[in-house]
Amino acid sequence: MSVILSAMGRVLGVDYGRKRVGLAISDSSRKVALPHGVVKREKFMEEVEKLIREKGVDTVVFGLPMSLSGKELEMAGEIREVARRIKEKFGVKVILKDERFTSKLVEEKFGRDGPIDHYSAGIILQEYLDFGTGQEVE
Repeated sequence: MSVILSAMGRVLGVDYGRKRVGLAISDSSRKVALPHGVVKREKFMEEVEKLIREKGVDTVVFGLPMSLSGKELEMAGEIREVARRIKEKFGVKVILKDERFTSKLVEEKFGRDGPIDHYSAGIILQEYLDFGTGQEVE
């Protein structure tokens, strides 16, 4: 089994916001999500490229904002477009994952002091690692 795991790359979790992007990255066994940091949107593509090159990321999981009724929220269209560009530019697998309740969970656990986007990205990523659910970008 370790041979199979070593052949797999890491997974990057993304909480894409209006001003900042929270990032989390899996460990090499793809079992644990670790907060990586927060970058400005202008630096996002550059950071993704760096993580693909330096950390061996082969899958990117974007949180997709949804209403309680299951409808996509305002930012969803923009996130879908960014996700498509990541797939085209870097040739990695890209997943869109429902991110309902992630911000609420993070606020309850860590409060609202400063940027918490990387914690939200960590929850999005950990749910993907645990359950493997999400919609693959074609």
